[in-house]
Amino acid sequence: VYTCQVNHEKDLISQNISRPLDDSSCGEPKITILPPPVEQELMEMTVTLTCRVSDAPYSITVSWNRKKEHLESEIQPTEHEDIVESKVIISTRDWLSGDYFECMVTHDDMPTPKAERINWKKGQHLLPPSVSVLLPPTEEISAHKTIALTCFVRG
Repeated sequence: VYTCQVNHEKDLISQNISRPLDDSSCGEPKITILPPPVEQELMEMTVTLTCRVSDAPYSITVSWNRKKEHLESEIQPTEHEDIVESKVIISTRDWLSGDYFECMVTHDDMPTPKAERINWKKGQHLLPPSVSVLLPPTEEISAHKTIALTCFVRG
């Protein structure tokens, strides 16, 4: 309970206000790290890790580390003013190595930095695969006796 008191000449005016116990809007930031999509792991040379910080105060600092080594990243605003995202691009090889990647959040109002870690775990994407066949453009089909089909496996 917070009380505001105004003393004016002989009058004393008080107003009490309290914050509900379930109000989480005032507190430490919450960190969620999103792994890269499976398609990125399978088909690209780099992957993107996303650190989403909710209940983020203004001028928060978000940084990424791997084995205590700083990684270049950027903070990106979102549609919500109290959520920021930081994305780091790493090689797929580094991600699949199983090393931990750490997202660290600091702010002047926080007594200590807050961090979360993520790493690739063998078998973490054990969903049934889906298979699609990609056909070449129509011009290639009609112009050649043989064509190349692309098989895309997801999962």
